[in-house]
Amino acid sequence: MCTYSQFMLDRGEKKGLETGKYKTYYDLISDGTLTLKQAAEKCSLSPDEFQKKLIELKIIEG
Repeated sequence: MCTYSQFMLDRGEKKGLETGKYKTYYDLISDGTLTLKQAAEKCSLSPDEFQKKLIELKIIEG
């Protein structure tokens, strides 16, 4: 049986992994390796949705 603390730990870990993925793509955009469109496609999002996700995760300011 899963405890609430384990649930929260798993949730935090998932959020951290997600943030790390988007931060990596943002860094690749910043250094010119990828375009915004390419990064968004890798995440199966539109460029607008990708930017909203960066704001939501507090990687960029909105």
